[in-house]
Amino acid sequence: APRAAGLSRRAFASQPSLDKEMPGMPQLTPAASHEKPTTKVTTLDNGLRVASEDNYGSVTALGVFVDSGSRYETSANSGVSHLLEHMAFKSTENRSTLRIVRDIEDIGGQFGASSAREFAIYQGECLREHAEKAVELLADTLQKPKLAPWDIDEQRKTIGYELEDMETNAQAMLTEALHAAAYSEQGPLGRPLWCPKGNLAKLGEDDLRSFTQTHFTASRMVLSAAGIEHERLVELANKYFGDLPTAPANGVEPKTEASKYLGGERRVNADSPLTHVTLCFDAGGWKADDLLETCTLHMLLGGGGSFSAGGPGKGMYSRLYTNVLNKHHWVDSATAFNSMYNDGGLFGIYGTCLPSDAGKLVDVMSAELEAVAAAKP
Repeated sequence: APRAAGLSRRAFASQPSLDKEMPGMPQLTPAASHEKPTTKVTTLDNGLRVASEDNYGSVTALGVFVDSGSRYETSANSGVSHLLEHMAFKSTENRSTLRIVRDIEDIGGQFGASSAREFAIYQGECLREHAEKAVELLADTLQKPKLAPWDIDEQRKTIGYELEDMETNAQAMLTEALHAAAYSEQGPLGRPLWCPKGNLAKLGEDDLRSFTQTHFTASRMVLSAAGIEHERLVELANKYFGDLPTAPANGVEPKTEASKYLGGERRVNADSPLTHVTLCFDAGGWKADDLLETCTLHMLLGGGGSFSAGGPGKGMYSRLYTNVLNKHHWVDSATAFNSMYNDGGLFGIYGTCLPSDAGKLVDVMSAELEAVAAAKP
C-alpha cells in the first residue's frame, strides 16, 4: 500500500501545473483586439469566386460549392451527381485512395461531399495551420479525379446498398415523391436525387467525366471558408484552383429548363409501421418576394415528435406542438418544412401516424394551415 501511494504521488506530480503556461500553445488575445469578422469576396481572373470570414478560431472549415446537381441531369445520365458524390476523395492522378485517406488523417481532417438538386459541395475541416493541405486536397479531388473502374464498381455497390436501405426509409422516399408530384418526374426539380436502379449499371467513367467537364468550371464554383485570413485563402485559391477551366470542354454552357409547379398526389409503399404524410404548396423559391414571410411561418409552425420538441421553433410553444401534438395523442410527429430553390420552392407540413389515422392527420394539418391563414394580426 505505501508503494502504491508513492507511485500515485509521483504520477500526480508529473502532471503539468495549471498555474504555468504550456509550451507551444498559441498566444491568446482578447476578441476586442481583433477586427470585427466580415465576409469578404474576391473573384479570380478565371471567374472562381472566393468567399471567407475569419472567426479567429483554431479550426478552418472549407467548402467548394458547384453549380450542379440533379436538375442538370437528363434521363440518360440521371444519378450521375449521386455517383460523383461517392467518387469524391477516391483515386486521383496524384494519389491513391489510401494515400488520400492517410493525408487527411495526417492533418486530423474531416472531409466529405454531398449533392443536392441545385448544387454539389466538397468540404473539409482541419486545424488552421493545415489549411493549405486542405485546399490542395479539395483541388486534387475536384480537378484530377482518376475515376478508376475499380473505384466506380465499388461505389456502384455502395449506392446499391443505399437504394435497398431507402426502401425502408419512408421519409427519404416521401421527399422524392413530393418533388415528383410537385414538378413531375421529367421536370428539373422533379428528377430523382438518388441514382435510379436502372441507371446504376449504365453510368461509367465517360458519363462522370462528361458531366464534370461541363459543369465544374471556374465561373460555376465558389471556394468558401471560415477560420482563415481572406488574403491567405485567395493566395491558395490562385495556387491550386488557378488552372480551372473557364468554359465547358464542349464549348456549350449548361442550361436547365425553368421549373414549373404542377402539384398532384403520390402514394408509395414503404416498409414502415407508420404512415408518413406530407401536405405542401408552391413557395416560390429563394427569389420570391415573400421569402421572409415563408421562413417566419416555418418557425411559427415549428413542430417535432411526440416525445420531443425538436424541429424549427425548437420549443413546446410552436403552433404544431400546441395545436396538433398536444391535442391529438395519435399523432406521432408533425413538423413544418421548406425546400427552396432558384426558381421554385415547397412549403408544408410533414407528419406521421398509424395507417388507420392517416385521413385524420391530413384533416388536422389542413385545419392548422387554414387557422394560420385566417388569424388576424
